[in-house]
Amino acid sequence: MLNKIENAAFAAKMAVKNFFADEEGDTNFVSIIIVVAIVGLLMIVFKDQVSHIVKSFQESVGKITDGMDSGFGQADS
Repeated sequence: MLNKIENAAFAAKMAVKNFFADEEGDTNFVSIIIVVAIVGLLMIVFKDQVSHIVKSFQESVGKITDGMDSGFGQADS
């Protein structure tokens, strides 16, 4: 019984050690952080243009949904 517990503890220790030693996903993580930073910087630099694009998008979506609301909830005669 004690031998099984020791083997399980050793296996768990090796699994944790291998998990922290494995560097397989580090490159993707770093590249994602760099892309997010670049997008953030671009949004700061072009804040006015981004704000205008978002406002125009909201207005056009609002017009589309306002047109859709007029037909809902009414009984067909």
